[in-house]
Amino acid sequence: MRGPPSQEFTAARGGPWTPGRSPPVRALVIQHDHVTDPGPVGARLVERGYGLTVVTVVPEDRHHAPDVAFDFPAADAWDLVVSLGAPWSVYDETAVGPWIPGELALLRKAHHRGVPVLGVCFGAQALTTALGGSVEASPRAEIGWVGIDTDDPSLIGPGPWFQWHYDRCVLPPGAAELARNAVCPQAFRAGRSLGVQFHPEITAATVELYLANGGTEQCLQHGVDPGELLARTRELETVARGNAHRLVDAFLERVAGIRAGGSGGHTGRCTPRTMAAGSRGLRPPRRPGPAASPACCGSRGRRPRPAPGPPGRPGPARSPWPDRRR
Repeated sequence: MRGPPSQEFTAARGGPWTPGRSPPVRALVIQHDHVTDPGPVGARLVERGYGLTVVTVVPEDRHHAPDVAFDFPAADAWDLVVSLGAPWSVYDETAVGPWIPGELALLRKAHHRGVPVLGVCFGAQALTTALGGSVEASPRAEIGWVGIDTDDPSLIGPGPWFQWHYDRCVLPPGAAELARNAVCPQAFRAGRSLGVQFHPEITAATVELYLANGGTEQCLQHGVDPGELLARTRELETVARGNAHRLVDAFLERVAGIRAGGSGGHTGRCTPRTMAAGSRGLRPPRRPGPAASPACCGSRGRRPRPAPGPPGRPGPARSPWPDRRR
């Protein structure tokens, strides 16, 4: 199966883009599963004038068997690419083997063509791998709101940022580490591309879906109270949204080199072109799916054996982590 049709969203004061109006800048958002959501990252891109095309790689009914076939679009069709989180590991051949090579090829080609890429958690790990780095198991899991050490707070803020991962990036040659903590690199830059290990796109609604899809069990296994985690997320939601918007702005202006206002400077509400808007502006309301095998970004699924890295670079050792959610 090739996955569901894409969803498109535009920013315009008077409604969706129509012929005769200057078109929005084209952004591809890779959404690996039905639980992930572009959240405030997508909303900010729309406010900056981007038309978002959101593609879902693994549909809800294949969440427990994510080895689907998926045809990624051509890299040169986009002005920007965003790769979001996933409940599997980049190197988990059983889970992502059929489709991860296609995504790595897309990210690699986009980067080499000068198309800015923003990688988030699993997306950052995919970007790392595509550019010649690798991914390995972290010394411990990170679940919850975490502050980070940053070399440039105006580019990568100190947070707190939401984390839910079990893997970490080994940065590719030439990449500059921008932020970190004791567990892993938290942000890096490679040319016009940026990878972040944390989740700037998070919302309380998405955390609820994480918890409903195996995350509650993961929290308990790692000494995290799921109720407190959700309450903390709701408490920080406004602050987190502002942090996400500032991160997107800094990425566009200082990493991607795109002027403020985007193409044409469109601002305004998010208007879907192919479906009714959801409660968070970018997608329709979703119901929690069946409980999934626990795991998150670069770690939400099974890890039988490492997938091969780029030519000349060995894959990482098999992860010691058990199955998990996000």
